[in-house]
Amino acid sequence: MKNNMEETSKKEILEALSLFASNVDQRFDTLEAKMEKGFADIRAEIKEVKTELLAKIDALDTRSEEDTCANMNDYLNLKARVEKLEKHFGLIQPA
Repeated sequence: MKNNMEETSKKEILEALSLFASNVDQRFDTLEAKMEKGFADIRAEIKEVKTELLAKIDALDTRSEEDTCANMNDYLNLKARVEKLEKHFGLIQPA
């Protein structure tokens, strides 16, 4: 009878350990899934921020080009006006 009780106790302990190990595995699987989702969300957010930054940089480049062209046009217009005024007042000296 004692041997039978020991066998039952060992069997119950092994079943309890197996159940515990199974629960721990499930918890780790759940944690792993949550971490993978979290990392995927972070990667997606980083990608979105990168895309936004690249778009803003392109917009700045375009704006800089446009500003440079506008400034050059202003300069050329002012130069033409100065030349007209100099011709009008006879201030241009022949080369």
